[in-house]
Amino acid sequence: MYVSLGNHDYRGNPKAQIDYHSVNKKWILPERYYTRVLKTNDGQKVRLICIDTSPWYSDYYTTKNMEGVKLQDTAAQRKWIETTLANAKEPWKIVFGHHPVYSAALRGGTPELEKMLAPLLEKYKVQAYICGHDHNLQHNPPGNSYTDYFVSGGGSEVKDNPKFNKTKFAASLAGFADVRIKGDSMFMSFIDKNGAVVYHYAKSR
Repeated sequence: MYVSLGNHDYRGNPKAQIDYHSVNKKWILPERYYTRVLKTNDGQKVRLICIDTSPWYSDYYTTKNMEGVKLQDTAAQRKWIETTLANAKEPWKIVFGHHPVYSAALRGGTPELEKMLAPLLEKYKVQAYICGHDHNLQHNPPGNSYTDYFVSGGGSEVKDNPKFNKTKFAASLAGFADVRIKGDSMFMSFIDKNGAVVYHYAKSR
């Protein structure tokens, strides 16, 4: 499991989850943000970049039990993200974190991520940003953006969500995202709790 920290993790003990990485080899969380390179069955190299989004969310700085966000340096993290993307040689780059950049849910996206992260994803041709947080399934490709934004937050409870002008698909369903890469194409499917494919999307790089 390639783990990213979320707001509920910050209400607990993120350091304990990072320490668990050295205990369980299946629990990949060496730092609050990190990168890994994987290889598909047909030899495609994919760079995964996990980011720590809670410290970017300004409302958390005044939220009870979220004091840990104040200790994090978002400027340093942004510099690390840009350096990592700038030096990435892999043809496929996927960034994932907990909070959505864009969202059709009632609480909307994260303006701080839209301002500070989205330009980097576009600049360095990141194919997809994948997150959770909102309890539904969404595909949000804003305007002419090269990057596609997916919300896969239907793993527990589900909540109603309206569409907005950046949404290609949105559904209040329990389910998950299946992302596959083969050759020059990425295939993303949302699969509901009964195993039915409720949405499918294909993209070439």
